[in-house]
Amino acid sequence: MKPSLLDTAVVEKLLEGHPDVLTPKIEADDRWLAGLHCPKCNRASIVREIDKQRPFVASDPLVRWNGRCLDCKCLFSPATSVIVEG
Repeated sequence: MKPSLLDTAVVEKLLEGHPDVLTPKIEADDRWLAGLHCPKCNRASIVREIDKQRPFVASDPLVRWNGRCLDCKCLFSPATSVIVEG
């Protein structure tokens, strides 16, 4: 079944008057990603991969992710640098 999406105008109306709390979090997340290095090969070519075990937590509105190195294919936790795969 295809998901139905809210109309953009409806969403904008619902959000009117409320502060934008997501953009600063996304920008901080992007800066964190840009500063990451692979714990295995120390390269900086890291992309996000959704944490399939625990994609959301109550304390954070953004999806949780692990870092995937494009060079050695290692998957690691960005918070701890613990290698999950590879």
